[in-house]
Amino acid sequence: MIIPALVNYYDRLAAAPGSDIAPFGFSRQKITFCVTVRPDGSLVEIADARLDEVDARGKSRLAPTLLVVPGQAKPPGSGINPCLLWDNAAYMLGWKSDDPDPDRTRACFEAFRHRHSALEDEIDDEGFRAVCAFLRAHDPRDFHPDERLVDALRSFGVFRLEGMHQYIHERARIVEWFTRSLDAGTPTGADAPRVIPSLTTGTPARIARLHEPKLKGVWGAQSSGAALVSFNIASAESYGKSQGENAPVSEQDAFKYCTALNVLLRERTVRVGDTTVVWWADAAEGDEMSAILGAAMGDADFTLGADAEDAGRADRLERVLADLAAGRMPDLTGTETGFNVLGLAPNAARLAVRFWWRGPIAHVFANLVQHHADARLEPVPPNEAGRPMSIARVVRETARVLGDRLDYDTISPTLAGEVVRAVLMGKLYPMSLLEAIVRRTRADGKLTHARAAIVKACIVRRRRVLAGGAHTTQEVPVSIDPQGPVPYQLGRLFAVLEKTQEDALGSVNSSIRETSFGSASATPAAIFPRLVRLHQHHLGKLEGGRRINRDKLMQEICGEIDRFPKHLNLEGQGLFQVGYYHQRQDLFTKKPNTTEAPEPALAAEEN
Repeated sequence: MIIPALVNYYDRLAAAPGSDIAPFGFSRQKITFCVTVRPDGSLVEIADARLDEVDARGKSRLAPTLLVVPGQAKPPGSGINPCLLWDNAAYMLGWKSDDPDPDRTRACFEAFRHRHSALEDEIDDEGFRAVCAFLRAHDPRDFHPDERLVDALRSFGVFRLEGMHQYIHERARIVEWFTRSLDAGTPTGADAPRVIPSLTTGTPARIARLHEPKLKGVWGAQSSGAALVSFNIASAESYGKSQGENAPVSEQDAFKYCTALNVLLRERTVRVGDTTVVWWADAAEGDEMSAILGAAMGDADFTLGADAEDAGRADRLERVLADLAAGRMPDLTGTETGFNVLGLAPNAARLAVRFWWRGPIAHVFANLVQHHADARLEPVPPNEAGRPMSIARVVRETARVLGDRLDYDTISPTLAGEVVRAVLMGKLYPMSLLEAIVRRTRADGKLTHARAAIVKACIVRRRRVLAGGAHTTQEVPVSIDPQGPVPYQLGRLFAVLEKTQEDALGSVNSSIRETSFGSASATPAAIFPRLVRLHQHHLGKLEGGRRINRDKLMQEICGEIDRFPKHLNLEGQGLFQVGYYHQRQDLFTKKPNTTEAPEPALAAEEN
């Protein structure tokens, strides 16, 4: 089950030395300013608490400080609801930039001041008393922040006592009081949460009415956060139960799984189509393997940057990724640890589970090795060397290219889950994947190494399954094969015809690839006779030695083709594209016994 696995992951994170994960009832918030006060409540300064950091593009920016604070963030529309020892500037200082409603801002400050004053004697802490004294003395009408602070005051702030490194909300007496208040503040009577067996443990517990904190970081979901489990309409409820009682999870377990999932969404995620994928290991022994698997699911350099300080570990990750890319089983440890993969997609205020997979890391690696073996295609361009064919990349290759970006809306919503299951569980690739790649290549005429490799993998695995598990990879060549099947030879033939046109005419406005690639791969009998006649015209324009070599190559390929088929099915079109890729690469590769250099057009085409 998803929720128990996430609860276990939270417990493991919380038990780790130096863990900074939020305990039950607390949350991690983005803090941008700090109010420093003296013990008598007088103000020392209001400082910018943001940190300098360098983003992925190498640009410096100010980033919020992440702190664990008591309580949760307030959802929009929750009314006036002050937090404890942290909040935004409207509550803490009675100030808001370009304030459209000063009366409400003043009411927020008064509510914040009242809540803290009411708890002053009960908490009985020097730092808390200092905050109460500051709030009593502070007059929002006299507060005019420095212009350099305005941007920092747009988010959350905290308090600090002068001369102390620790924030006031982190003081031991305050943390102890807040932890006790979580139980003491539980509603009673009709509003009390029901005590019934929890789905996660089976033991009686107070059931969470709402599963919080809200989940943030799922692509396409609401920026304020979404829920994995929620019931907000009567038609979704049953047997007289309301909201969380329809899927009973204890308050603590709801908090744990939501917090653990937020950690994953913040630190370990990759987008596959419209699906946000997270993954984790069941035990610490599998964390290193989990990092490698993350790189195999996303971009190859996705998780390696975090290991830069540990050169030995980074080297091991690089070697394992290189083995995977070559379809070899790497030397691994900790592979009996359980591994979890969860795919989430946006669905209004709730999240849809696209897929959920759980199993030993060893099984995942065996299936990943098979995936890369099936997709192995030579020659490998320099920019592809050692780069695994990640799941995210397989799905991205089906997207239409608009200028310099991918149109993710053109990716099938269900394709991500089907590809993940095929790769991680060793199952058939969906026919929709082969169809999408073939159709995309026919549409734009761009057959990259990645696309050709995916086509080969789809055909190889389908034939293996139909053959009852027997290996049939020789029927779809890894490198150029002079005796390949007819659709493969037709692809080779088209590559030779195209290259002859390029050599004879140079750059033209409309090459045969642009006008005839799609139709030649689908209906060869209707297209190839005309292309072969045109080839004779182009061949006559070549110099003697090149013309003779090209004519020999044509005879060699045509000797393997007894006739031009009227139609090629989807698999045949895929073989056509693999043959085209192999022959195109061979024509642009420098031969050992010649001094002729390959033309630069290939590198541009592969990029």
